[in-house]
Amino acid sequence: MRLIHTHDDAGEGMRRLVAGARGSLAVHRLTPGAVASGMPETETAVLVREGGARWHDEAGDQPLGPGDGMFAAAPGGRWRVTAGPAGATLLLVQGGETAPGTVAATAPAGRFTLDARPHGDALTGFDGFADMGVRWLVTAATLGARSLVVATSTFTPGGSHDLHRHPSADEYFLVLSGGGEHLTESGPVPVGPGDLVYVPAGEWHGYRTSPGVITRTVYGYLGAGDLDTAGYQLMSRKANA
Repeated sequence: MRLIHTHDDAGEGMRRLVAGARGSLAVHRLTPGAVASGMPETETAVLVREGGARWHDEAGDQPLGPGDGMFAAAPGGRWRVTAGPAGATLLLVQGGETAPGTVAATAPAGRFTLDARPHGDALTGFDGFADMGVRWLVTAATLGARSLVVATSTFTPGGSHDLHRHPSADEYFLVLSGGGEHLTESGPVPVGPGDLVYVPAGEWHGYRTSPGVITRTVYGYLGAGDLDTAGYQLMSRKANA
């Protein structure tokens, strides 16, 4: 597990947070009018965390505000993001190697947003959590992703996710608001807004929100296009097997 404080560096430019065979994460701070661009051979999800920007690709261009994002499939066309008058802070999620297994039919690539609708029960068939809502944003089923997932979760007071692991994908977990404890085999680690936890494949992890606190996060997987492909094992279930 790696704990990364994404708010430590307020300077402009790109800060690489994680880079590995399964994918990479970066924060890119753009001054007004500055441009970030991508290559067609790499699956990439771009999320605007602060400020505003404009997305440009072969299909045209469209504005992006805080919480808006775009997914560029691979292989695909070239794209770029231009920061607006107030500048922009972007979270870049890039895919790498994919886990073995079947992937749903490719859907058109395109736009997603953190605040499109209330969180629902998106984890039917899985257990080990309480008072936690999830919404899938970028997956094999929603936008045709093969090597990355972007999702958002909300933990209401008392919410938690027991120790679990994903055998075939790395996980990233970015706290947007609230705070609590990242759970590990060796004990809890406090996390708050701007903290990003990177969990390699096969490592046990979980989360528990602080008493009386609502925690909102953006999280996902590197190396898989959905939870089924990433794999999901509960420590409690393994211990009782």
